[in-house]
Amino acid sequence: MQDKNQDKSREKMNKGKRKRKSKLGTFLLLIFLLLYVPSLFNWVYGRSINTAVIRMGMLEESVNTDGYIIRNEETLKSQFEGKYIPEVAEGDKVPANFRVATVLRKTSVELLDALKELDMKIIDEQNKKSENGEFFSEDIAKLDEKIEEKVRLIINQSNMNSLSAVGTVKDEIDELIKKKASVMGGLNTSDAYINQLIKEKRRIQEQINSNTKDIISESPGIISFTVDGYEEVLSPKAIEELTPDILEKIKPADADGGVRDNDVQVGRPFAKIIKGNEYYVVAALDAKEAESFNQNDVIDLRISDIGKVIRRCQVTYKSEKKEGKQIIAVKADKYLNETAGLRKVNVDLIKSSHEGLKVPLKSLKDVDFKEMKAKIVLIKANCASIRPVKILGRNDEFAIISSLDGEYEDSVSLYDSYAVNPNNIEEGQIIDQ
Repeated sequence: MQDKNQDKSREKMNKGKRKRKSKLGTFLLLIFLLLYVPSLFNWVYGRSINTAVIRMGMLEESVNTDGYIIRNEETLKSQFEGKYIPEVAEGDKVPANFRVATVLRKTSVELLDALKELDMKIIDEQNKKSENGEFFSEDIAKLDEKIEEKVRLIINQSNMNSLSAVGTVKDEIDELIKKKASVMGGLNTSDAYINQLIKEKRRIQEQINSNTKDIISESPGIISFTVDGYEEVLSPKAIEELTPDILEKIKPADADGGVRDNDVQVGRPFAKIIKGNEYYVVAALDAKEAESFNQNDVIDLRISDIGKVIRRCQVTYKSEKKEGKQIIAVKADKYLNETAGLRKVNVDLIKSSHEGLKVPLKSLKDVDFKEMKAKIVLIKANCASIRPVKILGRNDEFAIISSLDGEYEDSVSLYDSYAVNPNNIEEGQIIDQ
């Protein structure tokens, strides 16, 4: 009997322990739910809610490629071998019948040296034969200094092949010699040797003149001293005959703008006149890239080599497939002088461009590319506000958007905060930033 009572007592105690454990478990479960369910809810519905600010940007639908400049070019040739002296700078615009360069035979360089020696001899002889030198020594000394200065200058200019400058300085020396002769008793001296020197000087000058040829432009246009040998191959009339293989074999001209030693050869072009105001940029595109362009399309053209964009250029030619590619020709009418020395350039053929509110494409939801509409989740007072937007332009990563026409209450503005990843976000949802 006593044993039965003890068993009942132990069973009662065990039931009490189990009840207390059950209550403790229930209490701990409630604490867990209170603490972790909000975090779980936020993890499910608010995870990866990164935000950003809408900013201005630009998107282009374009193709980057190598382009080749084709112009209406008239070459200028030399009648003899020697050197040319430019009278105008690269890219300058000249009228018709204008002297653009002077060509000098090689023998004329030696004659210039002989002319300088004669000038020095004449000066020395005038000094020796002066009867009034003692009375006018100070004036004569000043003239001698100026003459020596001019002679050094003419030597430097001659070494630099600056024919026009040499002629000017030589005339100044002649004037100084005349002034000195006047001071010393007149140039009409009876000294036969001095007269002989003067006659020899005139004879050499005539030889120099006979070995010099002015190069005159027949047409108005832009002058370029960069001749690459493609002036006839790359002409506007030959565009439709071009192939990808022809373009790939074209080597660009020297980056320094032409031959710097100014050598010319008989019958070979050394300069050219670029006629008209228009030129063409041709490119060989892969067939897939060429699908975006059609004849008569109006596009923008960026020439990276000069950092310029030419708006509203026209696609004047699109070939059939040749060697797996298609030739595209684009007509431009600006920066002709800045590209005068260029042949092969890096270009962007810009099919379309849009500037406006720029956001990542992944930040849009319910995207309809057919209607070019979507929705964006803005953050207003820490609450999600889903706004409809119009897609003005896009690429694989970004879109240019604007508010729908007339939707003032649901407008989207610069510097609005938006959800980068809008998935699982609902209207009015609290968003902690």
